[in-house]
Amino acid sequence: MAKAKGDPVGAYIASQPPAAQPALRRVRRIVRSLLPDAEETISYGIPTYKLHGEHVVYFAGWKRHWSLYPVTDAVRARVGSEIESYEVRKGTVRFPLADPVPTRLVERIVRTLARAAEARRGGERAGAGISAESRLAGFMGRYSTEVTRVARSARRKLRGLLPGAAELVYDNYNALVIGFGPNERASDAIVSIALYPRWVSLFFLRGAGLPDPGGVLRGTGSRVRHVVLEHAALLDTPAVRELIRVAVARHSVRMDARQRRRLLIKSVSARQRPRRPVPSATS
Repeated sequence: MAKAKGDPVGAYIASQPPAAQPALRRVRRIVRSLLPDAEETISYGIPTYKLHGEHVVYFAGWKRHWSLYPVTDAVRARVGSEIESYEVRKGTVRFPLADPVPTRLVERIVRTLARAAEARRGGERAGAGISAESRLAGFMGRYSTEVTRVARSARRKLRGLLPGAAELVYDNYNALVIGFGPNERASDAIVSIALYPRWVSLFFLRGAGLPDPGGVLRGTGSRVRHVVLEHAALLDTPAVRELIRVAVARHSVRMDARQRRRLLIKSVSARQRPRRPVPSATS
């Protein structure tokens, strides 16, 4: 078990309400016993366990309950009725502090999530003999001709605007995402393009603080903003180019234009939404 320096998970548990701490310590012991090779760290402000660099499971404490994340479709299929007596929403299951920790259920959830992570890693190893470019072309080929055309053109333009950028590919459940940043760390990505069944979006991953006199950015969250690319030529407009320039200039990690380009397939979700529009019942 690799732990971050200084035992931040222990510190996290100690910072929680006293009533929550025994349950959190118990959950920590269960997870560590099942994932002895996992990296134990803090991510998104809560205890996190990663295998091969991929997030597997999280837990968190609250005033009246503790939570385990994520509750995926695979988890629901595996634990069945066992989870129905608990509150489940937004991919999280909540366990009341008044109840004993359901050890067997927690073990089954953690094992299911670990198997899914290993399966995804196996898929990546199976694709190791295929170039990253070929794999990305295959991912894009699942989309409609128009979405693929816009995405390919947008990628070419971003490669020209961001020399030396590393490209990080995530073939996720909801969308195919290509991030652009100064290195291979997802947390350092500056912008990304995401392919959806009907459109392509350009995301500014720290866009909430960007000046936007043209009013082109969409979104209301605390961090991310985006532009829907109805066509890739939007990347040529002065407003969008200025947003990209400022985003790069403000980023804490500088882009080195002398670096060789790197395209990395970071993750491939075992389950994915349809990549093309699903016909309606009346179509």
